[in-house]
Amino acid sequence: MGWVWLLCSRRALAFPLAGMIFDALDGKVARWRNESSMLGQELDSLADSISFGVAPAFAAYVLGLRTPADTVILTTFICSGIARLARFNATVALVPKDKSGKSKYFEGLPIPSSLFLVALMAACVRNESFAGIGTQGNGVPWGFVKPLELVGVDVHWVSFVWLAWAAMMVSKTMRLVGLGVRGSFRRGRLGLRELTCVGLVVERRVPKF
Repeated sequence: MGWVWLLCSRRALAFPLAGMIFDALDGKVARWRNESSMLGQELDSLADSISFGVAPAFAAYVLGLRTPADTVILTTFICSGIARLARFNATVALVPKDKSGKSKYFEGLPIPSSLFLVALMAACVRNESFAGIGTQGNGVPWGFVKPLELVGVDVHWVSFVWLAWAAMMVSKTMRLVGLGVRGSFRRGRLGLRELTCVGLVVERRVPKF
């Protein structure tokens, strides 16, 4: 049953990537036909919240982030993603557009960037660095936060990566300009495509121990 569980986990982690492909296609089709509607905008946000918010968080829960504190952080991640989408829908009409009709910049890290986290989870599954249901896996990387364990709070170090991602999604100091992220605390540019590609390379290049 162990290999079946691993196979299902890998396939499940591929679905958010498929969601990104369809998310890119629906925008291109809308611009190609020069048509849009409020219903389509809301359905797009609903699909994004599920594909890039709920699905990755649920995968993280299944792979080992199941303590009450972990669950609170994953729920915060989902809510931050929904808030990011809501802010986009509310402000997109006010953001300057380029000749193709695309917004010149966005505030906060877009929720599809969670594919980077999905790629890291895929790498963990490949190395069996997770705590699956039953006896599958060798445990979540880095384990629990020891100082918090002393006060009765069980939370994994990895959960704080999800918490930091949630904070970047709702940040107002980080702007995505074209394919680059620009903020007062950063130098250079790192685009969403580059971020996703880095994640996929990590998943493929991390050796299996």
